[in-house]
Amino acid sequence: LVEGEDLAERLKRGAIPVAEALEITEKKAYSLLKNMFQADRAVGYKDEDGQRKYRNSEEETVAALKRKAKDDKKAAKSD
Repeated sequence: LVEGEDLAERLKRGAIPVAEALEITEKKAYSLLKNMFQADRAVGYKDEDGQRKYRNSEEETVAALKRKAKDDKKAAKSD
């Protein structure tokens, strides 16, 4: 998802400074959000204070609820 050095390889060189760790985290979050928008899984909007917010699309919410119900049913069978 994110271009650059493999994280496992980077960790072999030692601890990651906080600033670098934050940069990695920001890139991962941006990449994830970008992919969700491209797949129509996320919707961006501004709240009443003008702050940009993100939420699942209606289709993604329905799909997530179906996955949860399926997982719950499977877990109940294994008990």
